[in-house]
Amino acid sequence: MLFLILIFIPTLALKKQNSLIGMALYEILSLDNIRIESDAENYNYNSFILSQDDKVIHTFFFKNTFASEIGTNVTQRLYKYPFFYRSMKDFSILHLEGIHKYAVNSTQFITIFCFSLWFIKDNSVSLFISVTGTETKCYTVQSSQVYTSSFGLTGDTRFSLDEINRAIEISDRLNLLTTTQHHFGYQEIPARLNSSNISPDYFLDYNSTDRISRAIQFLTLARTQPHLHTKISLYVPIYECLFSGDESSEVSHKVSERAAFYLGDNVTERTSIYDLLKSTYNLRSRYLHGQTLDTKKSKKYDTLDKLRKLSTDIDSLTRRLMTKVIMQDSEIFLQEDDKLNKHFKDLIFSWKNS
Repeated sequence: MLFLILIFIPTLALKKQNSLIGMALYEILSLDNIRIESDAENYNYNSFILSQDDKVIHTFFFKNTFASEIGTNVTQRLYKYPFFYRSMKDFSILHLEGIHKYAVNSTQFITIFCFSLWFIKDNSVSLFISVTGTETKCYTVQSSQVYTSSFGLTGDTRFSLDEINRAIEISDRLNLLTTTQHHFGYQEIPARLNSSNISPDYFLDYNSTDRISRAIQFLTLARTQPHLHTKISLYVPIYECLFSGDESSEVSHKVSERAAFYLGDNVTERTSIYDLLKSTYNLRSRYLHGQTLDTKKSKKYDTLDKLRKLSTDIDSLTRRLMTKVIMQDSEIFLQEDDKLNKHFKDLIFSWKNS
């Protein structure tokens, strides 16, 4: 499951017994830091249409008076980047609170699409805001989850139709792999906390998640980090989720070796992958233990350029890894520890004996 932190802003007071039966429902979800080629214009994704046509925003927001509810600054921001939108006539829901739940579901859906664009190439595309409502009432949902590039920065990235198609294929696969999650009961939340203001991930039972879901959680954390030392350090548990079993010793060696044999096609490539992961481990160890990175023994990471290179290299390798795991080999990584350990032992020895 992806970590999703949302800010809910009801733009009008909602009464419990008000009905929306037979009314039209409008949704627009604005993206950030993305440009699309003309061939991706008006792309249809699960009833959402991807657009960058200013006329659509003008029709949605000024015809339905949304602009006055969400503010001029937010409305003007919507004109800057592409967005998804859809409208449904004769929408039926018993209570106005249903708009809120509907908005959250749509936001989660498009957030996973934004996340999936990373599998195509390095970027900082995020969901800016979603607006869901009728002609008279609307809800806005704003995500505080801002992705950064491997440099820890935000900026525009352009995508073609083929790249959008590939991202959606991955997004659909992610939705399939992460739908089955277990949560603690709401009754376990202290009475002083208002559960309606808590992210759904607050209730996630970590022990019930599989290793792929845990790797995705750490990838999400890494991608939202602008600080390079922290970002690089958060890539390491992605590999540990996928390549470690119940080992208590030589974890860095075993994880690096298994990843190298899983991804590398020859001795040179496997050695390069192993060295990159050991370097990443070294930085994480020194950084998380509060040690400086500019000692005589470790001059590898004492400049911004060196950190950027390491971050870009480990980000690129992780993209290869996660794409292969999710699109080809998910069944391997959903095995129990003993079976996974045997799989990699067989893999390594088959290479060594060939």
